[in-house]
Amino acid sequence: MLRVIVELVPYGDETGARKLVEMLIANDGDGCGTHSNYEGWISSDSWTKDKPRYGKVKDHDRRQSVWTLIAKMGEACLPKFNPDSTSDSLAERLRRRLAEVVAEDLKHVPMIKSPTGRKKK
Repeated sequence: MLRVIVELVPYGDETGARKLVEMLIANDGDGCGTHSNYEGWISSDSWTKDKPRYGKVKDHDRRQSVWTLIAKMGEACLPKFNPDSTSDSLAERLRRRLAEVVAEDLKHVPMIKSPTGRKKK
């Protein structure tokens, strides 16, 4: 299981640090070797007051960076967004950047053939 904790550290002062949100990611036990399925939960957000959320990531290539799994789970748990949005909110900028990171990470994963002869990422 992975646990990702996001803290606000005002002006870099650790004495004022407080947890904003937590994400848990667990392998659901359904997968094979290099690919796995995951379930994730995001706690309620103490800053925005968003409710807790749940999501699933299927057929994740375990050879990818852990950040790719975290980004995929964030996308699975959070409401969909419009990548062409002109909104400049922090949330929209972070979502666009996560999408860029995932796309870049996927470029480095070699294509492998599945037992059925179809190519998989």
